Amino acid sequence: MRASDFITEQRVAEGTNNITYKQQKGKNKFSIEMLVDGKPAGMFQYDANTGRTITELDPAYRGQGLGQRLILKGIYTAAMLGLDYVEDESRTAMFDRALDGLADAGYIVNDEEYWYVTDSGEQFLKQGVAENFADGKVKGKSRPGRVKKSGASCNGSVTDLRKKAKNASGEKAKMYHWCANMKSGKKK
Repeated sequence: MRASDFITEQRVAEGTNNITYKQQKGKNKFSIEMLVDGKPAGMFQYDANTGRTITELDPAYRGQGLGQRLILKGIYTAAMLGLDYVEDESRTAMFDRALDGLADAGYIVNDEEYWYVTDSGEQFLKQGVAENFADGKVKGKSRPGRVKKSGASCNGSVTDLRKKAKNASGEKAKMYHWCANMKSGKKK
């Protein structure tokens, strides 16, 4: 990834720690670096072309819930970039436990092999946000008419909507996923 692919930085105050995320994107892939008080704490990388996820957390930060937060941030970022987050079959037992913990807490759901962040997962990520994304959008506000504005439609079966989402990108893909999730009775 090139320096020109830098997309955003987000700061989160959690307890006494100041967590910063630095994100970079490439074609159908991205990486997130987590810094705690300015020091590297972990890295999340996802390649949608291969479905491969690489997650590393500095041992000094284990047992503090930061690994789960980093994975949640990764799944959320995939959705924001219009990428489907698919389970990586070569994941570790530690990664599995983190996914299970996030699912048990209601922060993520698995729908037909794809993982999605729920509303409560989004709220968890936004807790203590000191600096919002630099895109100028107001986060957490209702934006009625998003489906229609994006050019998507909720017409069709859940399977059809998933296919349409896979062939779309950005907001349109998110809206197709949202429609499919609503039809299948899942939150987000």
